[in-house]
Amino acid sequence: GLAVAEMGRVTQQNAALVEESAAAAAALEEQASRLTEAVAVFRIQQQQQHQRETSAVVKTVTPAAPRKMAVADSGENWETF
Repeated sequence: GLAVAEMGRVTQQNAALVEESAAAAAALEEQASRLTEAVAVFRIQQQQQHQRETSAVVKTVTPAAPRKMAVADSGENWETF
């Protein structure tokens, strides 16, 4: 009775969710396709820029030598225990 009716309701609800998800996936696929076409021009420019960067001279970075910090200690801050 009640359990079977609940299972039927949940099954219908799941079927509706599957249909909605399929429709959303199809719409997303269409949008992704249009976006891919729209940015194809930029991708070509990006590849050309990457080729220019890789053919450029690579700069070498020399790490700075560590500096010794001078510490002033007059002994006035020490307390006797």
